[in-house]
Amino acid sequence: MLLSAGDLQRSQSGPSGGPLAEEGEIVMSAQATKHPVTAAGVTVPDPLTEAGLLHDLAVRAYSRGDVAGGIHLAERARALRTGILGTAHPDIAKDLKILGALYHLAGRFIDADESYRLALAIVENCYGPDHVEVATTCADLAALRSDHGDYDVAEALGRRSLRILQAVLGPEDTEVGRTMLNLAAAIAGQDRLAEASAFADCARAILSDRLPEAHPYVLAARQAVSHLQVRKGIAALSA
Repeated sequence: MLLSAGDLQRSQSGPSGGPLAEEGEIVMSAQATKHPVTAAGVTVPDPLTEAGLLHDLAVRAYSRGDVAGGIHLAERARALRTGILGTAHPDIAKDLKILGALYHLAGRFIDADESYRLALAIVENCYGPDHVEVATTCADLAALRSDHGDYDVAEALGRRSLRILQAVLGPEDTEVGRTMLNLAAAIAGQDRLAEASAFADCARAILSDRLPEAHPYVLAARQAVSHLQVRKGIAALSA
C-alpha cells in the first residue's frame, strides 16, 4: 500500500473514549457557564455552539490518534446538529467526514464508507458536482476504498477528485499532490506500475515543494516512489 490513512495515524485509544473525550466534557462544562440560566437555575447551552466545539475536539482527537475519543465526540456533534439542522446541511457533512476518517482508522470500513457517501451526497446537493468539498470527499472515499482493495472504485473516485482540484485550485496545490498519491496507490493495486510511478513522482514533487521535509505526506510520497521502483525492477526481472 502506497499511502494509507492507517499508516499516517495508527495510534488508537481504548473502546470507551480517550483523553480528548474527557477534555470535551471539561470544555462543555466551562462553556455552559456562558449560556443563559432558567429560573430554576438550569443551564441552557446553545446546541449548535456545543456541536461546533465537539466537532473541533473530534478533529483534534483525530490529529492526536485518539480514535475512540474522536468518534465519541464526532457522533455527539452530528446528533446535536442533525436534531436542529436536519440531515442535509453542510455542517452535517463536516461531521460525517471526520467520522469517516476516524472510522477508517478504527478499521470500521462499512461505517466509514457510509459516512463518506452520505457526506458526498450532501455536498453535491449543496454545492454542485464540481466544488472543492466534493473533490476532497471523493479523495477521502478513494483512499478508504484503496485501503480496502477496491482499486477500480478508488481510481474512478480519485480521478474525479483530481479533475476538480486541478481546475479549481491549480495543478500544484497540496490537495492535488495528496490526491495524486492516493491515485498512484489505486493504480498500482491494479499492477499498472508505470502509470502509478508517474503519479507518485508528480505527487512527490508537489508535496516536497509545499510541505516540510518531515511531513507525513512528503515521507509517504518518497516511500511510494521507492516502493514502485522496486516493484518495477522485480517485474522486469520476471518478464
